[in-house]
Amino acid sequence: MTSSEPRSVSRGILLIMGAGLGAISFSAAIAMIPSSMDSTHSLKWRLATNLFLIYPALLGLWVGWIRRSKTWAVLGVVSGIAAGSVFIALYGTIVSVLPLRLVQVVVVVPCVLGGAMSALLGTKTESWISGVPQRFVRGVIAGFALGFTYGIIFSQVFPMSLPEYPYFKFTPYPPTEPENSPVSAAWFFRLWISGTLALTISSALFLTVYHWSAGLSSARSVGCEPSVATPAS
Repeated sequence: MTSSEPRSVSRGILLIMGAGLGAISFSAAIAMIPSSMDSTHSLKWRLATNLFLIYPALLGLWVGWIRRSKTWAVLGVVSGIAAGSVFIALYGTIVSVLPLRLVQVVVVVPCVLGGAMSALLGTKTESWISGVPQRFVRGVIAGFALGFTYGIIFSQVFPMSLPEYPYFKFTPYPPTEPENSPVSAAWFFRLWISGTLALTISSALFLTVYHWSAGLSSARSVGCEPSVATPAS
């Protein structure tokens, strides 16, 4: 597939774009969930499922934009939805087989997702295969930045919004309520605000690192002009 020179964007613009990507993704994901869920467990599952589909798809669309290619945009959206669908299909198995709490899954899944999306949608060279292992490893770093930052911010912000704060022992996501308890409107709203804030900030950091991990920096953005072919005489 032909690869044109990516758009040149500053780090500040990348941060803004990443923040927008996170805010839109979380808001859309939770807006698709009815506020009257029968349990926090059901809400977690629905929210994770929506995010697995929405965020990678929007990331793929962004890749198409920065690569100036509608073909790459379509490939990016399809790749994102495919990757999210695989995670949804394997989510229950992963959680049952591995001794992971959801707060750990929040870190593990973005690491794998970041690696996969960097490997699939990276490189500005003619050879897509060139540098796949390196892009995957760098993508894992980008995904870790996303998941770890999200987990830290959410675990600090959400309990501050609860009336009981700071007089209870916080256990990360879901706090205070048992797995089968109904979801109150107030709790749902606090989740919306806290989660949107957490993903907005963590996504801003992620997109900046992902831009590097996928090899999408333009020649101009790293201090040199792209080469210009000499016209044939």
